[in-house]
Amino acid sequence: EQFTGSRASLRWSHLILGLERNLLAEEIQERNTLRVRVIKNRLVGKTGFLDLIYDEESGYLTEEGFILT
Repeated sequence: EQFTGSRASLRWSHLILGLERNLLAEEIQERNTLRVRVIKNRLVGKTGFLDLIYDEESGYLTEEGFILT
């Protein structure tokens, strides 16, 4: 199998995740929120996003909720 071009990841991947963060937000909680977006999911076909909140004291990420689209 040969991968061609920049779209090879879209053709061959079963799961594609995107990570988003707003580093310019005024509120600390919004700056410490990491959004994990399911862009492609061949296994079940559902996509959506999950917000993870970083706790500076403990160093842990806390799940905020998963929203299917």
